[in-house]
Amino acid sequence: MAVNRSARSAASASTSTMEIMVAGMATAAPAPTPRYQRVVGGSTAVAQQMGHFHVGVEHLFLAIIRDRDAVPTQALSRLVDLDRVEAGLLEVMGSPSYRGQAPPGSA
Repeated sequence: MAVNRSARSAASASTSTMEIMVAGMATAAPAPTPRYQRVVGGSTAVAQQMGHFHVGVEHLFLAIIRDRDAVPTQALSRLVDLDRVEAGLLEVMGSPSYRGQAPPGSA
């Protein structure tokens, strides 16, 4: 199933909507939840705290596993020790071999 995302301006200059084309029908894009916005903001905060000038998947993953009430985190906690996952990720990100970097041309 092909999904075509396009931003469209609404009649008012202060309002914009996002439409998703699915099977030829336009539907409104799902609205981000407050938890989603907190986690995305948390990933930016993680990057800043670590002195990184980019936000990568590793920062997002840390923000997700730190939100212990989120459904994905609860499911993951049944399989692994989240404290160990976080510690391991921080260890890798703090090591000299960590290659996390901003995308080419952005710095």
